[in-house]
This record gives sequence, C-alpha cells and structure tokens, in this order.
Amino acid sequence: MPRDTTTPDPRREYQRSRILAALADGPLTAQQLADRLHLSRSGATWHLQSLRSETPRLVRIAGYAPSPKRQRSAPLYGLGGKADAKCVKTRAPKGRITVEDRHAQILTLLAERPRTAAEVVSRMLLQRARIYVFDLHAAGKLHIASWKQDATGAYRSPVYAVGPGHDAVRPAPQAEHEKCVRYWTKLKSDPKRYDHYLHRNRMRKKPQTWLSALMG
Repeated sequence: MPRDTTTPDPRREYQRSRILAALADGPLTAQQLADRLHLSRSGATWHLQSLRSETPRLVRIAGYAPSPKRQRSAPLYGLGGKADAKCVKTRAPKGRITVEDRHAQILTLLAERPRTAAEVVSRMLLQRARIYVFDLHAAGKLHIASWKQDATGAYRSPVYAVGPGHDAVRPAPQAEHEKCVRYWTKLKSDPKRYDHYLHRNRMRKKPQTWLSALMG
C-alpha cells in the first residue's frame, strides 16, 4: 500500500529536516545518508525521491559515486533545484587498482577539507581506506590537524589534513566534574527531557500503594 504524502506527518517532516541538514555538508549517496542518520536504505531512498519530486525541488542528483568494477554507480544526492546530473558510463580500467591509486584518491579527497578516517571510508565506500590513511600518515604525507570530539565528550578521532606538519596534541580527557557539568547543562537545555527526569525522581520518592499496605 503506497504511503500517504498529503497528510502532514511530524515523523516524516522530522526525517526530511535531518536529511536536508546532512546534505548541507555535501552530496551523499542513499547508503551513506542511511548510515549517518541511522535509517534503512529503502527509507532514505523514499525520502530522497519524495524531496526530488516536490515543487519547488529541494534535492537533485549532483553526480555519481565511483563504483568498483562490475558494480553500478550510486547517485550522489545534493541540495538544489537544478537538473539531475547524467551518469556517464565509462569502461572499467584494465588491471587491478594499485595502492598508489588509492593513495592518490585519498589525497585528493583530503585536499577538499580535513576529514577523519571514518569519513574517508564513508566517502570512498571502502573499508580498507582507513589503512591507507594510516600509511599516508606514517609516510609523512598527512598530519593530524585536530581531534574530533564524540558524543561522550572524549577526543578519539584524529582529523587528517594533507601535507607534512606537526600533529595536533590530543586534548586531555575531561575530569569527572567537567563531565557532570556538561551532562547537567545538556539535560537542562532540553525542557522535555528535564521534566521527565524530575517526574521520574518524584515517583521514586513517592511510596507505592501496595508497599504502604504491606508495611502497615
């Protein structure tokens, strides 16, 4: 049964806003978008096709991701109302792709802007790209420009940039007091979550009816 797109759906509007915000950083394939937003590939594709068919048009096919041999190129979706980019079919290169070719691809990708190893893997659709990044860093062709902070507040992901240079010093881990202050600041910034926290604490302090009757 086809989905009804005429009735406003808060969940659909929420996912569409997340997709548009993710595409603001640059074109992505449906699989890359699904991995970043924790969606299914079919769900991400459905939202992208819906955004492409609207007037005014919000999403277009900006290009096609390079694909391995004997595989179909994946469309790269980007923001804008221009015409879709055409897929140019090219003959697969003869022979196997060498390590030097992968190194050149990574250097070209990082020349656009510094990225983490995970971001390079996501853009190239190649798990082994992480090892190539480490090899280039060990050879002095890359350096650590900064460190990326994750959701827990820890700095675990180095951000690589092209060219030799001194690696950025990894920031010291946060103290327990700083983690508590960061947690409470984040909790109080969300009124709905903070009200739920206060209500849960009040219910814990309130004696239950069955317990009161048992204790007399």
